[in-house]
Amino acid sequence: MNTINLKLTLILILCIFSDSLSAQTIEKLGQHKIDDHIYTVSKYGHEGKFSVQENLTVISRVRKKSKNLTNIEFASFSSGETLNSAFIKVLGRDRIRELVPEGAVFLRLYFNTDGKILSVEFVLNKKSELTLKEINRLTIFIKNNVSFKIPSYVEKKSKLCTPLTQVIHFNKLLYM
Repeated sequence: MNTINLKLTLILILCIFSDSLSAQTIEKLGQHKIDDHIYTVSKYGHEGKFSVQENLTVISRVRKKSKNLTNIEFASFSSGETLNSAFIKVLGRDRIRELVPEGAVFLRLYFNTDGKILSVEFVLNKKSELTLKEINRLTIFIKNNVSFKIPSYVEKKSKLCTPLTQVIHFNKLLYM
């Protein structure tokens, strides 16, 4: 094997290895930087789950003002995108098939009275195979493409709304 082939092979191996390192599953608590976004991974409850969240300022503001938030009982999607379609478009059906054994992922959406999603919190099983890169791509897509329709009769106590929760079942995504 000549030196050029050897160098190209070595470069290819390094690229594959470095990409696989950055796409590893989440194993460490604390802050992780993905591109220009910082995610905080923390324990969630007593059942071996953990929370992954970006934009902690919005989440902490919501938690501090929990009694003064605008309550939306029946928020509906105003955009053409839903959370289910976001998962399908971002991850693709092949990756979703790989995630079916996990069952589901729990999402908590923080949004304002304009219907814009400001932050997304993912609650995952401790052994989740969802990577931080995938969570980053999902977060960006959801924040840019998914929004809610706020009914006109809602009394707006604050610009922030009570968080909306939704469970995404991976096996159900395969039939959409």
